[in-house]
Amino acid sequence: MAEFFITIQGDKRAVAKYRSMAYAAANARPAMELVLARMLEIEEDIFDTEGAHSGKPWAAITEEWWFRKYHAGLDTRILHATLKLRESLSVFEAEGQFTRVTNRSATLASEVEYAGVQNKARPLNKFTKADTVSIRKIISEYLITAFRAGKE
Repeated sequence: MAEFFITIQGDKRAVAKYRSMAYAAANARPAMELVLARMLEIEEDIFDTEGAHSGKPWAAITEEWWFRKYHAGLDTRILHATLKLRESLSVFEAEGQFTRVTNRSATLASEVEYAGVQNKARPLNKFTKADTVSIRKIISEYLITAFRAGKE
């Protein structure tokens, strides 16, 4: 278990504000829920752009596989045949999705049987620097809001 200790000396208002922020940092589940929602949005964009979201599109599928998907009435986009993999990473509580939110972290994963194999060939969760910044901003805003709300 991680523990958090801060000793604050100064006026009562400042002490209250820092205590409020420290409490929020140790109990950040609300922020982590927002982080998970943001991760789902990022994954949706990754699938919408067939991997190009992070700068490099996924490897193309073969012409043979495209025709097989087309004639079977499946989605012909890369990694979209049944939409099961996409939805497991971009739709909250979708089949095959694994999520865990704690006071300190947010986890998003796919339990779709072929997710691991596909992730090696075509990275499904390659977040950009801008994605990371947007996640940091969620956490920062949560802590700043707690700081501002601190009362004597």
